[in-house]
Amino acid sequence: MRILVLGAGGIGGYFGGRLVENHKNVTFLVRPKRKSYLERNGLVIHSENGDYSFTPQLITKEDKAEPFDVILLSSKSYHLEQAIDDLKPFVGDHTVIIPLLNGVAHIPKLQAVFGENKVMGGYCVIETSLNATGEVVQTSDFDKLFFGELNGTNSDRAKLIEDTFANTKSEFILTSDIMRGMWQKYLMITVLSSVTTMMHAPTNRTNT
Repeated sequence: MRILVLGAGGIGGYFGGRLVENHKNVTFLVRPKRKSYLERNGLVIHSENGDYSFTPQLITKEDKAEPFDVILLSSKSYHLEQAIDDLKPFVGDHTVIIPLLNGVAHIPKLQAVFGENKVMGGYCVIETSLNATGEVVQTSDFDKLFFGELNGTNSDRAKLIEDTFANTKSEFILTSDIMRGMWQKYLMITVLSSVTTMMHAPTNRTNT
């Protein structure tokens, strides 16, 4: 199964890197500046669950490639429109897109462009960032990525993706209740945002 990860930052770099570590066929779609950096330095992960570094397969939106089987979309919500344009050349008839953005507003936007059948639900629970030198740093031992069909079925394609994602150092979890999980995370973020606004201070731990 050919996997495309849009972005090689704290989220895409981490989960994509764990899949590469497990010998999966992963390509990262990145911007030219990030591509140049990764070509020079590789993708480095510092993690509570084990460090890992490697030379990633990289493309930019200008490069040619056959459509991918699965796409992990790890961009920020304010970059969604650009991300959609960047992905168009790499989406085929049987491509499945698993977005990892917070909230739910991105789902209908992706469905409108790519079709309802091409979009699954997804979210992750992890504490991660890029350090000053561009390396991925995971600072706690939880690193879970949830995905599933939006209609609640455990489809054959979902089970195939589950098998592909299995046995990594992070948890890729197929769920038949993905919308509930996405809403619960969104509620948590909303509450924490309100608290930090009122207190004018960050909380001790932030989940992404």
